[in-house]
Amino acid sequence: MVRRYEAQSLAGAMTDARTALFQWIADRYPTPAIARGGAPRALWKTLFYLIGPPAPFRMRTADYALWVDPRKRKDIARGILDRERAWGMAARVRPGPADGSIFDAHDDPDKTVAGDMATVGVRWEPADRSAGSRKNGWERVRQLLTDAVPRDGKREGPGLFACERCEQFRRLVPSTPRDERDPDDVDTDSEDHLLDEVRYRTRALRKSVGIGRFK
Repeated sequence: MVRRYEAQSLAGAMTDARTALFQWIADRYPTPAIARGGAPRALWKTLFYLIGPPAPFRMRTADYALWVDPRKRKDIARGILDRERAWGMAARVRPGPADGSIFDAHDDPDKTVAGDMATVGVRWEPADRSAGSRKNGWERVRQLLTDAVPRDGKREGPGLFACERCEQFRRLVPSTPRDERDPDDVDTDSEDHLLDEVRYRTRALRKSVGIGRFK
């Protein structure tokens, strides 16, 4: 009993230490600082995938704070399904593109973010990350934004629109810098996660098109 108690106490102490480590890094290096690259980003990725945070911790962006909880992948998926039902879209939403990292197995070959969500009923497709997809994706985004408000006032094709409540889109898209070494790409050290999501969506191929109404 004494040895079991000591082992449990040691495991608890190690868990607390891991949580404190991730919280210390998150407090010292807000999300934009990690996104800029360099040593903080390398350290973060190495620790996150090597040992992983055992408990929720708080991260800061330029505008808000958020809680990160790697244990709640299925809860996030259930939240997605709850919103689909509330919006009258249940069973009508098809899998969309997601960053390929959610399909990677870092610690357990049988456990991935995509796999955990799929057990609940939320499925994703790997985003197009083939050679040239980044530059072609940015060009597609630019073209859709241009076609949304054509100069002659006649909209003949699809366009990309941002509503007033898309605050982060409107904040990031106009100000994201180009890569100084490659003007056809964006600066990957900038805060580009949201832009990647937009690019993935515009590059996703529709397998079929239909017309219907939400109930």
